[in-house]
Amino acid sequence: MRSPGTGTLRAARTLLLAAAIVLPSLGAHVAAGGSSPGTALLLVLVALTAVAAHPLSRRELRLPGMLGALAVGQVLLHVAFERAAALTSAGEMAAHAHHGAMSPATMVAAHVVADLVLAVALRYGEALLWRLWRWCSHRIPADGRRVVAARAARPAAPDLSVPPRSRWRGAVRGRAPPVIA
Repeated sequence: MRSPGTGTLRAARTLLLAAAIVLPSLGAHVAAGGSSPGTALLLVLVALTAVAAHPLSRRELRLPGMLGALAVGQVLLHVAFERAAALTSAGEMAAHAHHGAMSPATMVAAHVVADLVLAVALRYGEALLWRLWRWCSHRIPADGRRVVAARAARPAAPDLSVPPRSRWRGAVRGRAPPVIA
């Protein structure tokens, strides 16, 4: 089985990360009173985000990397959405209305909370996918314990050597019980 860091599974993970960066940013932008960019611009932003996120999907992405990707993506997309709003016919009005709806501290707090929640959810899915791959490729058992190949201790071989003659000196040979004197 191929690793989630290669092939179509990597591409799917990259697109999912790009969508997880762009769509919440767009939703927050529109919810805060900003205008929605056109479909073409949105597709370009998703494609650019996917290109930027592609190197991150080569290995299992940990929580700090996930938080960093989401934070940088939200900041860049925030600026991109504001610039796109400024280019529309009523862009200046929409850009100013967007900032007037929320205080900057509230906006930053909303972005941080969204990043944390989304990063934890994505990290859980990422860990689940990689664990499933390890289990399917027999790298670890289902319960998570690592398999360690250890040799079983050989049982001690019984001593079948003949005792020295000195032990048998003076003993009565035969099948009879010992003589009681």
